[in-house]
Amino acid sequence: MATSLITGATGDIGKAIAKAFVANGRSVLLTGRNENKLKAIVDDCCSNVPGSDTDGSGNGDVQVDWVAADITSNGGIKSIVHKVNDANLGVNSLINCAGVNIDKILLRTNENQINSIINTNIIANINLSREITKTMLKNKEITNGSIINIGSVISNGNTGQTVYSTSKAALSGLTKSLAKELGSRNIRINLIEPGFIGNTGMVENIDIDDIMKSIPLQRLGTANDIAELCLFLSDAHKSGYITGQTIKVDGGIII
Repeated sequence: MATSLITGATGDIGKAIAKAFVANGRSVLLTGRNENKLKAIVDDCCSNVPGSDTDGSGNGDVQVDWVAADITSNGGIKSIVHKVNDANLGVNSLINCAGVNIDKILLRTNENQINSIINTNIIANINLSREITKTMLKNKEITNGSIINIGSVISNGNTGQTVYSTSKAALSGLTKSLAKELGSRNIRINLIEPGFIGNTGMVENIDIDDIMKSIPLQRLGTANDIAELCLFLSDAHKSGYITGQTIKVDGGIII
């Protein structure tokens, strides 16, 4: 059964992606560090699937699986791969949505904070992409694969977010290089860079009225804006000739 693997599913954007995929008939494997939050999101996803099983696992055609894992550790990535293989999930799309941010100028950022951001936002994505790509290539039933990296318009640079900006800028190199390496194997790689998304942690400590002056569309984005683009980019019938691209979903703030 074709399955979409979504990391960071316990975050606001990851949850929106999970719900959108399930609502559109996609089976998903959700990952995150918090087991209780994952179980709650699974229940939330399944509540929107007609005829879902009472155990909250889907309806036969649409399956919702989960695995609690820290993708910054080798053990966490191995547990995800084991779940994919043991359950024969046939992952044909990976959405790298897990990410962390610490708002500090570089001079006030300690080594542990730097490592946390870099390990989560880029190294974990590299390692998991490598391992999931292997499962895609081994599964002969998968003829089209997709990897979607979730970055940020902050990749362009921002005061107080040097390390975060660096980690998100690195996703561009990952996306373009993987697109070249895997294009001949019918695996497409694309990068989404959200702007300011409302009702998420990214807007908790900013002056929204001031930010709005820089957004041509005069509104904050929504997590569903990102989810709908993920649906499009993961569908080979609709976006089969799109790879190696960076798509900003920012209301025009970066023009």
